Amino acid sequence: MSKRINRTFKKFFYFKFSVIFIIDTYKNYYFSEPESKEDKNNKKDKVDPIEVERYILKNKDYFPENRVMYLKNRLLSLDIDDFEMVLIAKLISPWKMKIISFFGGILGIDRFMIKDIFFGILKLFTLGLFGILWFYDLLTINKKIRTMNFNKILMTIFN
Repeated sequence: MSKRINRTFKKFFYFKFSVIFIIDTYKNYYFSEPESKEDKNNKKDKVDPIEVERYILKNKDYFPENRVMYLKNRLLSLDIDDFEMVLIAKLISPWKMKIISFFGGILGIDRFMIKDIFFGILKLFTLGLFGILWFYDLLTINKKIRTMNFNKILMTIFN
């Protein structure tokens, strides 16, 4: 019961802060002083904060929960061209990987998909290290995939 209340509490506050962020963004975007033509020519076009908010709300399940706000701040500091590269990046669904890990994890398919070749071969020849590594991966594959997606976006930003 307390976990359910805790999840509802988190969702409520995440929604509340998202709405506040959107209102502040509109206020700053539409009611700020206009810039001179020289300033506009010298500065690259920044990404629209509303687009960043949409991207985060759409893909928040693909990233670690404690890193979503950091990612949002990094995305807000990008220009439009870099943000388009982030939009193109292909993310892996943690739940699809959990299903693949459940059915194909005993043969190491999940480890091969996340490019962990050594453990993939180990799981293939020992049938998931006799089920131990298979069970471990069932419990931890979501966290691994979310971290991998987060690192992929950071590498896209910094390159």
